[in-house]
Amino acid sequence: MLKMAIGNAAGEIWTFLGKNGKTSLAKILGESKSKPEIATMAIGWLAREDKVHITSDAKATHVYLTEAEAKKYKASNA
Repeated sequence: MLKMAIGNAAGEIWTFLGKNGKTSLAKILGESKSKPEIATMAIGWLAREDKVHITSDAKATHVYLTEAEAKKYKASNA
């Protein structure tokens, strides 16, 4: 059950990032329909599968699709 929830959240976040591009972790967690801990695990899943990049600076952590994933998103929504 938990694995399914994480997978569903990963799909939701992947689509969100495809539409919105580079986004702060705080905004993703606030916009997600999933609980923050599930959404965080989903981002980790996406990162492990090399589908997203995660960057951090003094102000915030940002997440965005890799170039290959962004192309897949655009192709699937053309």
